[in-house]
Amino acid sequence: MPRLSIPELAFVVREARGVWKRANASNVPNIRECGRVRLIGVPRGQLVQEAIAETEPVRGEATFHIYIRGSRAKRGGIVWAKVVKPVTFKLPEFESEAFQAAARADIESGAEGG
Repeated sequence: MPRLSIPELAFVVREARGVWKRANASNVPNIRECGRVRLIGVPRGQLVQEAIAETEPVRGEATFHIYIRGSRAKRGGIVWAKVVKPVTFKLPEFESEAFQAAARADIESGAEGG
């Protein structure tokens, strides 16, 4: 079963609330994408199936689509998630750059990798 990486999971946790809040405020699905993850905020009152039909054709690089919903009365949560294209084991560009930057910082500080 495909899984999110730690940075992808951090993106979901960090951005989810803002995505569903913007969807509720605008009454249209709100999309935020980073690497292999696309977060889709489903507006209050919209059927999840409608949001999927409306947002799936939007082009992008995401492998995982995660549909979220929330309200003031209830915390946000995932209402649907799906894999939309084959999962690769190549690191997304943002993760690769982060690891390279960390390695450069270690070299510059004289730390040894392990």
